[in-house]
Amino acid sequence: MRDQDQGPEAGVAAVEQLARLFLRQAGGYVLTLLAASGRVLSYNIGGERIECWSADHVVGQQHDVFYPPDEIHAGRPRADLAAALRDGVLEREAWRVCENGAEYLARLTVTPLFDAGAHRGFACIARDITDEAAVRASIETREQHLQSILATVPDAMIIIDEAGAITSFSAAAERLFGYREAELIGSNVACLMPEPDRGRHDEYIAH
Repeated sequence: MRDQDQGPEAGVAAVEQLARLFLRQAGGYVLTLLAASGRVLSYNIGGERIECWSADHVVGQQHDVFYPPDEIHAGRPRADLAAALRDGVLEREAWRVCENGAEYLARLTVTPLFDAGAHRGFACIARDITDEAAVRASIETREQHLQSILATVPDAMIIIDEAGAITSFSAAAERLFGYREAELIGSNVACLMPEPDRGRHDEYIAH
């Protein structure tokens, strides 16, 4: 099928049309275009699908509306734009506020936009990572709990992965074998065994 674009102007128009469609339909992300002053120029449908803001209610407002009250009081909205302009891009985890007052944790990216060297505005992308952060916190809590057990259990305890590599080494194991945990993490547990078990241990695991 022949491309319907005819010449560079048609190509530019096609790109602009696709960009508008992308801004309106990108699911899972909140895409916002800001004027250089921080005023909201557009707000994508993806944001509406996660029931955060209605575009009609946010376009024309300052982007401060997306920030929690304490960050507004601390001047964070203006500081974020200044940092993005200074560094070329801003990336951080940030709490976002929805129209109904609910908050979610987002991975925020703010990129300044230029035209012929002149600063025209900002492109902001926010992805909801609330669930991811909760899972990460749960894993970290379990890891801390495991480390506390390894530090206090009276018996030598060694945890290995499916290949036999040491992943954790208790304090009692350090005293028994005379190695620090940092020396052995990633090593095959067979290094702690005498022959003939040392040479056969990988076979035992495979079996």
